[in-house]
Order: sequence, then C-alpha cells, then structure tokens
Amino acid sequence: MSIGLSSPARYSLSYVDSLLTDFTQYPQKSIQFVFQRLLVTCGADCGSPAVHCARVLLSAVGFGQPLPAGPRRSLDESTAAQLIFLIVKFATEEQPSRSVLELAGARHIFNALTDRVSAELQDAEAINDGQLPLLVQSVSSKVLPSASDIQLCLFWVSVTPGKAARLINPFIGQLLHNFFVIIVSSREKTVIRTEFVIRCITAYLEGDYDIGTPVVTFLRNHIAEDKKHIFNSYLGQVVAKAAKFSAEVDNEALITQVEQLCATGTYNSAAKKALFESSNMLLVGVVQGAGRSCTASEEAFRARLNEMTMTEAACFTPSTVALALVSFLDGGPSKNSIQAKRHASFERAGPGVSELDVAEDPPWNGKVFATVINEMNPNLDWYEVFDRLDDVQMLVTRRQSLITLIDALKTGLRDKPFPIAKLYTKWRCREAQLSLISCMLENPDVFCLADYPHRSVPTGTLKSTPDESDRLLASWCCVELTELLLTMAGEQNVQTIAIRLLHSALEKWPDVVLLALFQIPPPVTDLRQKFIEMILPVFIHHHTNAVSVLNVIWNSEVLPRTTVHNIIINGFLAFHAKAPDDQQRLARILDIANELKPGGLAELFSCSHVPFIVEMGLLASKRDYLKLDKWLEDKFAELGDPLVDNVISQLQRRLFTPASSTSLSPETFSIMMTFLRNHVAKLSPLSKQKYVALTDKLKEIQQQQVGVLEGNFVRM
Repeated sequence: MSIGLSSPARYSLSYVDSLLTDFTQYPQKSIQFVFQRLLVTCGADCGSPAVHCARVLLSAVGFGQPLPAGPRRSLDESTAAQLIFLIVKFATEEQPSRSVLELAGARHIFNALTDRVSAELQDAEAINDGQLPLLVQSVSSKVLPSASDIQLCLFWVSVTPGKAARLINPFIGQLLHNFFVIIVSSREKTVIRTEFVIRCITAYLEGDYDIGTPVVTFLRNHIAEDKKHIFNSYLGQVVAKAAKFSAEVDNEALITQVEQLCATGTYNSAAKKALFESSNMLLVGVVQGAGRSCTASEEAFRARLNEMTMTEAACFTPSTVALALVSFLDGGPSKNSIQAKRHASFERAGPGVSELDVAEDPPWNGKVFATVINEMNPNLDWYEVFDRLDDVQMLVTRRQSLITLIDALKTGLRDKPFPIAKLYTKWRCREAQLSLISCMLENPDVFCLADYPHRSVPTGTLKSTPDESDRLLASWCCVELTELLLTMAGEQNVQTIAIRLLHSALEKWPDVVLLALFQIPPPVTDLRQKFIEMILPVFIHHHTNAVSVLNVIWNSEVLPRTTVHNIIINGFLAFHAKAPDDQQRLARILDIANELKPGGLAELFSCSHVPFIVEMGLLASKRDYLKLDKWLEDKFAELGDPLVDNVISQLQRRLFTPASSTSLSPETFSIMMTFLRNHVAKLSPLSKQKYVALTDKLKEIQQQQVGVLEGNFVRM
C-alpha cells in the first residue's frame, strides 16, 4: 500500500530544490546563507528533506545515480562539493554558537550522505567488484575533494561499507593513523566532537590496524582533560590491543596500565567497574548492536547481556539505562533505521512512486528491558533514570515509543509512585520535555496526566460539565499542564509547538483552558494576558458556560481580585468594541455582569470608558436594573463634563436615526434632557456649545414636523 508524502514534507523537498536552484542562478546569495537554510530545513525533520538534500548534492558531484530533474542538474559540481565540505565540517566539529536546529540539520544531512555512500558501495559490490575501486576513489576526488585527512577519516569511519570493507580498510587504517598523529601533535585543543573521536577509537578496536602508539598517546593525553571521563573506558582496550600488535608500546608504563586494567585478556572486576561507571554509551551499544529482537523476551535480553559480559550491577547506572531508553525512542538510532528502510523502498519503487509501507522489526519491549535491568541492579534509582532522560537526543513522537518508555519506567519503579512532578519541572532540554508531553496528550490511553496527583481545574460548578469519559480532555483539567505550556510558549526553541497545543485546546475546550489560566499563580505575564484577551470576547459571545466560568474566575483566590476583575471588565470592553452598535452584544454583557456576584454590575459601571457605561446605563434602566435619573446624577458627581458630552452624543446618535433598537423611549428622552438642563449652567464652554447645538437641532426637527402637519391639514 502506498502512502503519499504529507504537505509539509512535499514543501520541504520543494524548498530544498528551490534553494539550491536559486543559489546557482542567483549567485548574490552567499553559500553560507544557502548552507544555513539547508541546516534549518533538515533540522526540523530528519527524514525526507535530509535524504533528498544528500541525493541532490551527491548527484551534482557525479557520485552515484544521476537525478533527471532539471533543477537538480543546475547545481554545479564545485558548489555542491563546497556544501558537502561545510556539512561534514559542521557535523563533526564542536559548534557552540549554533542553534539546536542547525546542529540537528547538519547531523541529519551528514548521516544521509554516509548512508547514501554506504548504499552505493554495497550495491556496486553486489553488481560488479570492479566498480568498487572507482567508487572509493570518487569519494575523495569528487565528494570531498578539498577535505583534510581528518575530515576524510571522520567521513569514512561513519560509512558502513559491507563487503567492500576489505578494499577500503587499508585506506581507513592510514586515515586513522594520520587522524591521531595530527591531533596528538596539535597544540590547540581539538574541536572534533567527542562522538566522532569515539567512532575513530572504535574503528581502530574493530579493525586490524597496527597504529596503537598514536591512539594510546591521544588517550593518555586527553584523559586528564576529560571531565566527563568518556575516554577512560577505552584506554584498557586500546593498550591491550596495541601491546599485541606493536613492540613500540611495550614499555614499562604501558605494561603497568595493561596489568591494572586487564586480566588474561579481559577486564578484571575493578577495571570493569571503572569502565562502566565512566562510559555511558556501552549499554546503548549492546542493545542497538543486537537490535529490537534482544528485548523480545527476558531470556533473549539476559542472553545478550551475558554474551557481552555485562552481568555486574555497576554496568547499569542511571545514566547508562536512561541513554539506552533514549536510544529506543524517536531521536536515537531507531528512527534512522526506520527512515533508511523506507528510503530504500522508495528508491526501489522508482520515480513518481510514493513512500511504501515497510515491515518493521518488533518494537522495543520496555517491560522486558526494565525487568532484566532490575535483576542486574536491584538498587538502581529509577527516579534518577527519569532525571537523565533530560537529554538532547530524547524525542518521543510515535505512540509506540511512548508505550516503550512508559512500560519501562513503570516496570522499573515497581511499586513506587510515578515521578509526575518531575514532568512539570523545567528541563534543561525543553524540546525533549515538550515532545514527551505532546505525545502524552495525543495518547491518553497510554499515559494520562489526570491519573496522577495534580491541581484540578474547578469544573464542578459549570452549567454544562465536561465529559468525564473524554480522556483527551482529562489532561487539560490539570492546571500544571497549562502552566507548563504557558511557560514554554515564552521560550524561543519550543514556542511554536507550545502555542499550537494551547490554541488547539482553546478551540476544543475554551471553558476548561480559561479556568486553568486563572488558576496559575502570579505573575500574570504578557503572554498569559494575550491568551486571555484572545479567548474572552469569543467566550462571552456564545459559550453556554460563560456565566458559570466567569463567576468562578470572578471569585478566584489564586490571583488578586482587582487583577481578575480588571481582566474580565476589559474582556467586556473588547467584546463591545468589535461591534459598538450591536445592542445584542450590550445585552449579553449586561446579562453576564448582572450574574457576577458580588458586585459585577457595579464594577462594570465603574470602568473608565465613559461612552460604554452610558450605553450600559441606558440599557440597564430599560431592564429596571437602575433608576436612570439618580444614576446620571451620581455619575455626574463622579465624572463631570465627560458624562454630559457622552449623554449628548447618545441623544444625537439615537434621535437623529430611524427608529430601531437604539431609539429612546419618551420617558428616557425626558430624563436625559432634564439631566442636561439641570447642569447646563455648570458646564464648560465646550459642553455648553454641544448642548446648544443639540437643542437647536431638536427645535429644527420639531418645526419640520409642525410644517408637515400643517401641510396635511391644508390638503384636507
């Protein structure tokens, strides 16, 4: 069954094409600009855009199968090679000043480039061994013509050559030797990312390379500076291997290290404990190396751990377990493997065919994983494991990933309560936190926030109570959720997604979210104010729970009463301002304000917007909520001339228009004119002029009406 690309995915692919084409045709765009836009586009999605970008760039330099589309041919070879060079450099070196999105984009394109080269090597080996030397040579001559030995080394150790390894291993061995010699001899601190240094060390350990001296020297030089103790765990392995391969390293100092770290070719207990405490990635390597099938059953997982001699409690620390869990999710190796399978199917289908469904391995089993881990280390602190999930690689976007994670955590915790409070505290990596929250909101049957201790939104007094069986709504009845998303909505990296989640909830359950916004303690930030101002007018207009919700808010004890009342009054004003002549809106405001107890109507008439309160006063007198003559006198004592000016304006607007819902009854007209005559002597000159103009206009109308009557009498 075929599945079409989503609109965002199609847009991203088109944008990559357009960006590269425009750059070629309009060279005023700098290569740095195009490079940065590619990173951002591919950083937002590690799937199709990055794979497509890699294919276009490799095709442009003449590596692999050419792409027929016109825009892609217009990218010249030199420009494509420069972009590939920048991507490799950016992905493999530390970039402290760059955004998370840019770093992710570089990583995604780099992985797509190495995956593409790996696929070409494996395809060539399957078709004709004679093509392999040419392909290997073209990587250096076409793909990375200006790369240094270090960059070539980092690229090649990231390639999976398959059977072609026999051809390129000598070449990689020389690159590895040069890599460590250059780093050791350099006086400047290395800027190569630790991940890639470890790839080089691992490549040395897995291959038959007689280059032990520079590797050992590098490790010994860097262990003192390695505050995270990442390299400690490799020293024993490297020293042991180097001692076997080369007599050069068989000196007294290194023999001592071998004796301390190795026993009969394997690690002794003390060395193994230090190894696993200092290297967090080993458990990740063990599970990812075996794949998802290793957690298919408890027996299979135990067998895998025994095979890798990981049977001691010290192997399973909060850090190692958390990183293994992260690797099961959507930001780790699992997603790359899924994308690679789908991409391969897409290519086999030929041009013009959408992505295909691909049979995936069984999912990671969180229950099996946690059960066996607890056997290996019964004292493991799973609360600390949860803390360590705050990691830049942590991403939960799929339902199955959430199931795996929650199963693992609940099984690991056994009878201990779930650390729900940690879910709401500020994480260092907000993207990770928001991805988890968002996936929980979409899948409340897997994990529902409302099932755990929380501050409840007070929905019990609503006229129309929410459906308690609606699990999608249940999470939004937790005040902590709205409070967390409101905070995130003010943070740049996660702002867009947080606001989108809040908007979606406001559209579905405005009463619940509005109540939650008023249950969050001070301060009332500008962002919270904007959300309230956005929803209040719409809510006042037609929602069945308007009166009951506003009554709860009116009497809120979480925020200062003055603040709350001002917000609601301003909401009334905003609602009225959208259609000032709409008497139904005025009536709606008056009805709701009259229900706000205590003092809703009184505070409404105390607002500073004089035209509004005059209109409200006239409508209230019509409903017998107040005596108009007394109310006008009281307000004049408070407001003075502005009240008179607005009474005159109301008379002019209502008298000199055809009869409608805004017209005045004779009694109301009489009260208003009496009020004006009583105070005309005290008015300012400007107000007197307005009063005189009004009376003159009334006399003119009266004379016209008399003339009409006389004319009718004459005709009779």
